[in-house]
Amino acid sequence: MEEGKGAFLRVRGLLRLVVPWAIFERVWEVPLEGLRREGVKGLILDYDNTLALWRGPLLRESRGWMERALRAGVRLCVLSNAARGRRVKRAFKGMGVKVEARALKPLPFSFRRAARRMGLRPEEVVVVGDQIFTDVLGGNLAGMRTILVRPLGRREFVTTYFVRVLEGLVLRALRARGLGRPSGLLGGGANVASHREDKGGRSLRPPCRTQLLSGHAQCGLRQVGAGLLLCSVRCSASEAFLGGGGHKGAQHGGGQCHHPP
Repeated sequence: MEEGKGAFLRVRGLLRLVVPWAIFERVWEVPLEGLRREGVKGLILDYDNTLALWRGPLLRESRGWMERALRAGVRLCVLSNAARGRRVKRAFKGMGVKVEARALKPLPFSFRRAARRMGLRPEEVVVVGDQIFTDVLGGNLAGMRTILVRPLGRREFVTTYFVRVLEGLVLRALRARGLGRPSGLLGGGANVASHREDKGGRSLRPPCRTQLLSGHAQCGLRQVGAGLLLCSVRCSASEAFLGGGGHKGAQHGGGQCHHPP
């Protein structure tokens, strides 16, 4: 009995290392105002399939979101395992964004070094990326909060295809242990499901009403244990990340989740 309990606790401890603080469909849907209220002062961002298609240029939506973050005083550092750092550095020339290439993610020292370059402590930084076993694992090991986003495209480094299989197993394991269930409304806050913001930095209300993070009421927010939160911006994202048949029309904290057809 004791051996079984110990094994369960060990598995739960390992799973905690790969559980993101939040999940969004796209990086530009991460709400800057919500992060600010959570005390976040800096972001460490993955590049390929997070800000740009694999080996592609920086997407316009990503650039716009990053520029808004910089104007809001959020410090940014792009952390990439890419061997050719010039391609990544070129994408951010003149933006005031720090870049670390050949990062050897998920080793935590690269994340801590990026935080030091921004002049911040780990608890003031959130890591955003599309891979559990590099971005989420490394950020968690470094003592930072982490956000998982859906990959922008299917093309990626050949070994990543095998890692994606493991990611699917991990997400199913989290779901099987009761992680990812709706937690209901957790307080007030601005709607944050869309990257569009007005001139005051406030999110404009999108068709799918979603809100972020502890202290911000949200349709689709999911409590995942130890204060960690998972958030799917759309039903399709929820299905892709957490499995199951989606939740169109499901009740969340007494509210109805409405998605366009």
